Amino acid sequence: EVARGPMTGEGPADGTWTIVASKSEGITPGFRITDTRGDLYFIKFDPITNPEMATGAEAVTTPLFHALGYHVAENYIVMLRRENLRIGPKATLYREFSGQDTPLTEQDIDALLKRVARNSDGTYRAIASKAVAGKPLGPFRYYGTRPDDPNDVFSHEHRRELRGMRVFAAWLNHDDSRSINSLDALVERNGRKVVRHYLIDFGSTLGSGSTQAQKPRAGNEY
Repeated sequence: EVARGPMTGEGPADGTWTIVASKSEGITPGFRITDTRGDLYFIKFDPITNPEMATGAEAVTTPLFHALGYHVAENYIVMLRRENLRIGPKATLYREFSGQDTPLTEQDIDALLKRVARNSDGTYRAIASKAVAGKPLGPFRYYGTRPDDPNDVFSHEHRRELRGMRVFAAWLNHDDSRSINSLDALVERNGRKVVRHYLIDFGSTLGSGSTQAQKPRAGNEY
């Protein structure tokens, strides 16, 4: 049960994946895709210098935090081929030099894949993180309460799940356990709308620094 974690399926369906947007969150290269079933996934890769590092860390840490009682996304290890990717008609990429979103191009995809680890058979290993259920409401603040959530009556800094997370993050060297790596979502439970708090993005755990091997100082000095 621990190894299975939150997974309800086997990841993105086989076939052509449609890129609907570049991944604008975090430092890891990636993009958002829909598979042939119409499910939305966030795709992230390993750095050239450390194949399997970030994806392996995410695959191991996700079910552990789930076993500890936290809501987490479904994260699957996948192998993809360049020819199985197509760009959706509304896919865009944020251009830093212009400060604007412009249409995503095939050249943009090729440039991104040159920055990530590639297998000897030409495939790319990645983490496919399935979009969580419900309406996204932004990160879970680690202090105060949500003014739009009538059930949120205890200041977050006093909640057990956050105080306990200090210990679990230390155990798994999750040194990037910031609020930005969480997500609140409005979901329906027993016929009521409630806010569910998710932890997301475990690529910087267990000695992985997402884009490079983690330095010894991280996780060993407060």
